[in-house]
Amino acid sequence: MLDSSSSEDDSAEGFEFVELPYRLRLSDYQPYNIPAGYMEVGFNRKGDEYDVDFDDTRGFVAERWAETAKTVIQELAAADRLIVTEPRTSQDLQMEIRQKTTEKSGSPATKKLMFALQPLSRTMQALVNNFNKSIAPHEVQFDAFWGLICLNLRLSFCSLDKLERTVAWLSRLRRVVELFNRCFDICEELNEARLTVVEVMDPMISILADSVKYLRYYPTEKDAAKAWPQLESKINRRLGELDATVKHLNDITSLSKVNQERQVANMSRRHAPVPEPEEHAKFPIQMLPGGQNENFYGRHIELKAVNEYLDWRGNNPALRTYTIYGRRGVGKTEIALQYAYSNPSVFEAIFWIRCETSVSLRQSFSDMAVALSLPGADRNGRHEENLIAVQKWLKTTARRWLLIFDNAERESILKRYWPVGANGAILITSRKYYNFMKDIKRRGETVKPFNEQQSWNLLMQLLGPDWKAMDKQGSIKVSEDIAARSFLAKLGGLALAIQQAANLILNPSIGGTTIVTTYELFKENLRSLPERQSGERSEIIHSLDTLWNMTFSSLTRNARDLLSVLSLLSPDAMPIDLFLPRRQKALDGKLAWCRQNSSLVDDRSNATLSSIITPPPALRNALKELIDTSLLKQEGRVLTIHRVVQEAMNYHSTEDLQASFDSAVQLVEEAFPRQVHGYPLHKYWGMCQSYIPHGAHLSAKFSDYTRPPVERPLQGSTRFVDLMCNCAWYAKIFCLLIMYLYEISDYDVCLRVIETASSATQDKNSLQYAHLCNTAASCYYELNRIGDCRQYWEIALKIRENLLDEDDIERSTSYHNMGNLESAADNLDAAMNYFNRAVDVRIGKGDVAASQLALTYLCIGRVHYLRNDFDEASRWFAQSEALFVRTEGADTQFMSHVHHAYGNVEYEQKRWRSAMQSYNECLKIALAGTAIHPITAAAYYSLGCVEFKLKHHDVAKGYLDKARAIAELRSPARDDGTIARILWKTAQVMEDDAYGTYAQEAALLRTRAEIARRTLTGRGEGDLISIDDNGDPDADEEEASYDALVPMYFRYVYRDAIYIITTTSTKGDAQVIRGRRPWSPACETFISTVIGDQEAKGTLADACQWYVSFLEAKFDEVWTTLLRDTLAGLPVDSASPQGEDKDKVYYFMTRVARLLEQNKELALCDVVDDLDNDDLLKESDEERSLPKQLIFAALGWLSALYQPEKQPPPKKLRVTRHLTTAREKSTVFESKTFDHFTRNLDFDDQPLVRLLRQFGDLIPDFKGDSRMTQAQGWGISSFSEYIELSHVSFDMIQNFAKVRIEWVDCLSMHLEFDSRTRTLKVFRFPSFCRIMCRKRGKESLLSQLFNAHYSSSFTVSSPVSDSDHTSEFFREVLLSYRLIFGQQPRAWRAFNKAMKQWNKSWHCSPGNARDADPMLTLLCGQSWEDDAPRKVYTEINAEDPYDHYIPQVSFPFLGQRILELQNFVKTRNAHRLSALWYDRRNISFWWTFWVSPPGLMSVGVRILT
Repeated sequence: MLDSSSSEDDSAEGFEFVELPYRLRLSDYQPYNIPAGYMEVGFNRKGDEYDVDFDDTRGFVAERWAETAKTVIQELAAADRLIVTEPRTSQDLQMEIRQKTTEKSGSPATKKLMFALQPLSRTMQALVNNFNKSIAPHEVQFDAFWGLICLNLRLSFCSLDKLERTVAWLSRLRRVVELFNRCFDICEELNEARLTVVEVMDPMISILADSVKYLRYYPTEKDAAKAWPQLESKINRRLGELDATVKHLNDITSLSKVNQERQVANMSRRHAPVPEPEEHAKFPIQMLPGGQNENFYGRHIELKAVNEYLDWRGNNPALRTYTIYGRRGVGKTEIALQYAYSNPSVFEAIFWIRCETSVSLRQSFSDMAVALSLPGADRNGRHEENLIAVQKWLKTTARRWLLIFDNAERESILKRYWPVGANGAILITSRKYYNFMKDIKRRGETVKPFNEQQSWNLLMQLLGPDWKAMDKQGSIKVSEDIAARSFLAKLGGLALAIQQAANLILNPSIGGTTIVTTYELFKENLRSLPERQSGERSEIIHSLDTLWNMTFSSLTRNARDLLSVLSLLSPDAMPIDLFLPRRQKALDGKLAWCRQNSSLVDDRSNATLSSIITPPPALRNALKELIDTSLLKQEGRVLTIHRVVQEAMNYHSTEDLQASFDSAVQLVEEAFPRQVHGYPLHKYWGMCQSYIPHGAHLSAKFSDYTRPPVERPLQGSTRFVDLMCNCAWYAKIFCLLIMYLYEISDYDVCLRVIETASSATQDKNSLQYAHLCNTAASCYYELNRIGDCRQYWEIALKIRENLLDEDDIERSTSYHNMGNLESAADNLDAAMNYFNRAVDVRIGKGDVAASQLALTYLCIGRVHYLRNDFDEASRWFAQSEALFVRTEGADTQFMSHVHHAYGNVEYEQKRWRSAMQSYNECLKIALAGTAIHPITAAAYYSLGCVEFKLKHHDVAKGYLDKARAIAELRSPARDDGTIARILWKTAQVMEDDAYGTYAQEAALLRTRAEIARRTLTGRGEGDLISIDDNGDPDADEEEASYDALVPMYFRYVYRDAIYIITTTSTKGDAQVIRGRRPWSPACETFISTVIGDQEAKGTLADACQWYVSFLEAKFDEVWTTLLRDTLAGLPVDSASPQGEDKDKVYYFMTRVARLLEQNKELALCDVVDDLDNDDLLKESDEERSLPKQLIFAALGWLSALYQPEKQPPPKKLRVTRHLTTAREKSTVFESKTFDHFTRNLDFDDQPLVRLLRQFGDLIPDFKGDSRMTQAQGWGISSFSEYIELSHVSFDMIQNFAKVRIEWVDCLSMHLEFDSRTRTLKVFRFPSFCRIMCRKRGKESLLSQLFNAHYSSSFTVSSPVSDSDHTSEFFREVLLSYRLIFGQQPRAWRAFNKAMKQWNKSWHCSPGNARDADPMLTLLCGQSWEDDAPRKVYTEINAEDPYDHYIPQVSFPFLGQRILELQNFVKTRNAHRLSALWYDRRNISFWWTFWVSPPGLMSVGVRILT
């Protein structure tokens, strides 16, 4: 029994402590420290040491599981081994869970937790069933699996906190397994499915075993809580592996035969028509490393199997993938090379692709582009363009090609290089049996080690013709024969080991040309070989290391020292120039002998450029020695080394390792460009690309040699930390600012390098550490992990403020970064404070900091943009642009960001054409220099959004597809935030398509986007996440939630969205702050006044969004004529309202709105007096005409009954006579509504109702009873006239009656019909009506005005409450859009078609104007049954539509106008055949005429006539 008093934290009211089966003995476990990879489950065999039959994986899967379970059990304590090996099934687990949920002594908390685990046994049993079914007739045991789950639960019962943690991760595990089971059930390729089962079971049983160790080793709650973060990190990593496996299986499943053919067909359509490309190269092409191996032996069966599947002449798939899998040193690469040189299938182009690193992959594809002579190919740069060009060639060429991916290990860097949809052959060599291509038809084979006889034959061949002759004659000495066969038995049949053994035998200084001597020396070295400084050896690896060590021992001192340094660098592409630095002091230490001149020993002594072109004699001799012993290869000025050689390098001591590491660091640090004061390294990207792999490799080696069980870990020097700083900054920079293609692994490399450098930094208050924190935060910022970003940027700022002067440029960098952080977190005032501090420092530095100052100006403009102060934003953007042009040039990438910012401003103001122009300028610059940079994808995305707003669906989809292609190239291994946003927007465009062509594809894209969004937000990627009251994404702010997944500078403004911001407090606790990206307080107050007690959400929020934009456009129009000369506090010399100026205007509008809402007899004079009493008006003439004109204008904006003149004549009130969207600017009103357009101020003391009557009948009369509804049973026959849908549908009135639509700004003219000109006026701002709609019985802003009119002119015999009229009118206007445009498919399709014509004329289109209302196209351009329109009608409590309407019931305000239109349509006759086609007033007649034989005869007669 555990002592309950061992920790106060263990006690909990009502919680029971259970008796464990035995008392923990710490001697059962090895003592190990928490921070160093503790509790790691290890396996006996490495992943490349299995024998996998790719045609039948059942045996391998059964063997792998049995070995894994055995290994896990062996690593448990003896008592735990007994427990977990007891026979158990899922029923035992189920009974244990049920017992805890039902026992009376259990606490409610325990029961609740255990109840949550009830589905666990069922889910795991389904997994076990799938496993057993897939490997039948093989059988395996799962006792350990069930036993570990049960033991975890038992050990957790002693503490409520422990149980909560265990239940939490078990629940997460269950959800992953459930998803895997579903994918497994639908996977048609069992061989691939079995392999993924192993990849699921291995990490799962590892988690269970690690958790048992944790629970045993930390019995007290205090210790357990302290150790939990490390186990939690490991569990998260393992669950991440499981997620990746599930995704992998799902990807394989999705590439079934049907889906693959569909993908290829879709891709063909996407690129069609594509003519066969013109070939610029001469064929055949062979891009292969080195020459053919003259000593290649055997492997005939393997080569035949490869050719049978890859041969294009066989009955094989169009894209054929074959995997050569096997352990290191078995000869995989040699088989692939031999196949390529023999070329039995007569491929016209064969390309060898090195896959060890992302750098080698990129360079291989660049070399391919050059070899193919593709236009624009560049061997030394523009890797992204090279990749795209090669991929295009592979998909379109008719040539027969073969790609050989050598040493493929990491899917994350390989994914974007696969030529999906192409026709060709792919050969892969790998230590993994992983299906990299996710090709369900892939084939493969495990390359087995040579057997005894094959090994003997290969050895004889390698020893030369003399030994072969003696073997053939049987004249080899018995002692030599025995020694050779014993030697070979130790080498495990590995071709590489046999080759190295032959080299040793033939080396006179080692073996003396006798096998016996060599073998005796081998055995002696085998016994004395010291342990590796990191990691353990298997028996075969031990033999291999011994062989290499024998070679190493024979080297001269210089050659061994050089090899010890080379073994710590990246194995590919080590430039000789690395060992030829100008500053010769960089060669101090083990490589001092490489100096050109031994006298150059201080920091100021540099070698001349001419002297370091050629390596010194000592270096040349050392290189030659390494090359002669097959330890090194040289091609030109580039060195390569086999990874096996690096792994085998055995340092004599920790001091020897430390000295080698320091020398390697000095060389790379000397060669790597410095990053100073936050300036980017893009000018040195060529040098960076050469040395970044070596810096990253040193970082990884440092980690390997500092983690336990290393007894004396490496020590990091100051130079090492400097190198890590520069490497980490470059790893971030080439993701952001230069031509390099982003890969997800690059961020991983960056953060790993930072972690390594951090552990090597002794002083955590140094500027070096601040630099590391700054770079780490920059990475997190780009990943949208704002909480992590804040933590590191705040540390960097604190250190720099403590150590640097106030005017130091690095302090300004931290201020600038903190400003970006606060902008992303929506703390705009704090952001401005930081930016202003950065500006002060950078201005003081003069021209040196001009580029950085331009960046800060750009960011300040973004703050104003986020505040909706677009004019001020544009002003700052202009200043940034001017500086960038002078410092960087007009066509640099910086300018693409400026143009994108301009486009965002125009987009938010609905200036679609101006936005499009800015985005196109951004795209032009981006494509010229950074074709696959995030800004390029952002430009394509933004153009797609603009085209979508204009209802150009196909064009929008085209832009979005291009953005997605770039984003997926940049993030091949996962759907990041950019991809998720593009997927969602593409789905939205497809769903909006009038014909529903892409409905199914849109649903798939939306699902994928949602999965990505949830995954990303769960990981903390995305600082602003739109939520509803329940914490879930609100559909009304859906776009904002996806926008939050991308970096702040690629987002749009969402003024009405509700957000959740996750930050980290100073105590390290997670905080959740809820809020809405605000308008200014004055604007908020005004909107609240207008909408009353309604909550601004849903379509009302969208309407308010538009209304603010509409009003601000009006403020701009009358700023110089009315506003600035009338309102107190406004500057008389400003050209447009800025910042606080708009707040004063909004305050004025709020006062007018409240007076309008409260006073039924309100007059212009009353409003002027009220404002004047509060000193809100400037001094005016005696008649106060200017204030009255401004108030009259404000009343027009608040009521929409008229549009006031922008510049009225003195002492007069005037409404505009021009239709904003008429066909020509000069078109003048012809209206029955308006009697006059200009009036004197004679009625300024009269109620507004009387004043408005001086202009005409602006408020429509009520002619019905809104208490009646058609749903209550009112019959059509009860009324003399009724509205027929078929007569007033837009397609009918446009195509048959030839009625023209004129979009008007005056609500009073809505549906006014002029039969003489055949013109129907339609109000183009439905959002205004949505704002004015209130719940029935609730008064609106205009209720007093409307009721004053109705009280003096009401004529209906059945009066209704006054408060009902106003909202009913606005509701009726919205329903009229549904009647004319939304009910009939032909109508809303005709609207969309007409919109394209209207858009050709700026002044004719309701969608191109600055104040365009998006709700208009929403209600008129799609079916009322679609989600978006239906939501509007649901929110205003509208009934479902009918085919016939009673005017007095359904349209008591507008019914008479609709009947006028209908009567005109009724009286029209069809004089032409086209008119007959469009005439569907009587649908039965239409079918009879056009379909029946008599009708067809009539058509013929009419045609002849």
